[in-house]
Amino acid sequence: MTSRHDPPHQDEGVEDIDDFHGLAELTDAELTTSHERLRHVIAEYRETTDSLADRPTVGLRERVLDIVHRETAMGPSTELRTPRGRHFEVLTAAVRAIVRDVVDETPGLAARRVHVDAHDDGAAMSLRIGLSMAPHVGIDDVEPQLRTEVDDAVRREVGVSTARIDLVLEEVHDG
Repeated sequence: MTSRHDPPHQDEGVEDIDDFHGLAELTDAELTTSHERLRHVIAEYRETTDSLADRPTVGLRERVLDIVHRETAMGPSTELRTPRGRHFEVLTAAVRAIVRDVVDETPGLAARRVHVDAHDDGAAMSLRIGLSMAPHVGIDDVEPQLRTEVDDAVRREVGVSTARIDLVLEEVHDG
């Protein structure tokens, strides 16, 4: 039996703290973005009043906890901008799923990893797609069509274009 302050043992449920809430999937850029959101809320809070006594701590606490809750419950999000300049957020996992669906529909290919970054102040996305490929597939044969299909799907589902799509062959699988 462990006390409340002892870390869980391997056989008590948490195998690796990096896997908790999908943290192993987070890139440095995503962690930096989450950190910057929290810093922005705190900086904005500090600018609202001059005196410590005048600061409404409940509002700050609720805003910080809201960001933390969204990030841990739903995962990280990517801040984007519509063609008209309106800012919005989309779950990074949703973008990854869209890209994975397109890649996995291509015969002989499977998506392994998808990294998403906002580009050009959120007007577009940069994607880095790790691929697993069957030995009979030639990357030169599928690459142009795959880029077009990924860009089309992202435009259709998210509403922004891709500024860059990097395809990285990570593995050759039996196929």
